[in-house]
Amino acid sequence: MTEAGQIVIVGKGAFAQIFHDRLEKLAREGYQTELHPVAWKSGWLPADPKATLVFHCGSGRELSEAVAFCDAHQIPLVQASSGMDLSKVRAARFPLIDAPNISLPVIKLMACLESGKTELQGLQVTIAESHQASKKTVPSTAVKFAEILGSDPSKIVSVRDPKVQRKDWDVPEDALEGHAIHRIRLDGQGAELTLGTRILGRETYVHGLIQLYLVRQKLEPGLQSVVDLVHHGIL
Repeated sequence: MTEAGQIVIVGKGAFAQIFHDRLEKLAREGYQTELHPVAWKSGWLPADPKATLVFHCGSGRELSEAVAFCDAHQIPLVQASSGMDLSKVRAARFPLIDAPNISLPVIKLMACLESGKTELQGLQVTIAESHQASKKTVPSTAVKFAEILGSDPSKIVSVRDPKVQRKDWDVPEDALEGHAIHRIRLDGQGAELTLGTRILGRETYVHGLIQLYLVRQKLEPGLQSVVDLVHHGIL
């Protein structure tokens, strides 16, 4: 009998718990019923490595152990936490996906901008972002947008004040503890171009993670950006 597929969630914070709870809820409701979340713990062994994906969304304390685990069992690892240094595992023998964002629409926007970044050169770039007050770092998504557009990530404007978020960013009360909004402005030759993201809640990330699980067997060994998966036609 084939074992059910599993997503191993590495992380002990609220974000990790949200993924665990939402995936369990979807399984109970009959969506991807053969896919279940597993909370990471040392010494855990997969029943079927080929039906397993590891998802890191923690502080980084368990990342090296998760990397060693995935290397030993040849299991894909999706790394979605901000500020993680993956340079030492660039030559990974297993698929290691650097994911500044796992919302598929956002990933596709990044891919579009990457494809057209040469044409956008010469424009002045301004990036501002709003996330829940508990997020203390600049999100990897904003940094990735800055890198694609040739802007200095240190100039990203971060908003964490709920009063400002309600008034100036139109964030509903029930989304103050879970939202991701990016405003990107491009100026040049008398024209102003605006684009960005507006995500309220976590559902888009959960569905993006499920999509990454579904394409896990198409992933090649080595460190790669999740945006590359769009360029290669995998996502």
